[in-house]
Amino acid sequence: SSGINAEWPLRPGGHIVKLDLSSNQLAELPETFGNLSLLQHLDLFDNKLTKLPVAFFKLKLLQWLDVKENPLEYPSTDVVGLCRNTAECKASAVQVLEFMKKQNAEQEKQKQKQLELKRAKKEALKRELE
Repeated sequence: SSGINAEWPLRPGGHIVKLDLSSNQLAELPETFGNLSLLQHLDLFDNKLTKLPVAFFKLKLLQWLDVKENPLEYPSTDVVGLCRNTAECKASAVQVLEFMKKQNAEQEKQKQKQLELKRAKKEALKRELE
């Protein structure tokens, strides 16, 4: 698939503040995209993205986002907005960030539940064997 290679140098604390990846036929972005912690302006206009990685929740400084002309399914257009002008692109950044924070928190909750379930099963098995 045409995406940014996961090995692409997206190390934590990178110095990229503005990134224009418009019209690149990108089909996906790696979870490591969240490592661009200083990113403030992201242009993903006119690609083939169907979803954005949950790791976007780490882009705490993101102030401008354009994902128009992508067959985006996740998050939905309700969340992403239209980005027809600067105000809408700024709102898009805020809304996507908030949405991904909630998604990440939900995923973490699910992981915790699974760990607790595994622990409980191990304890029950131990008791049976005693």
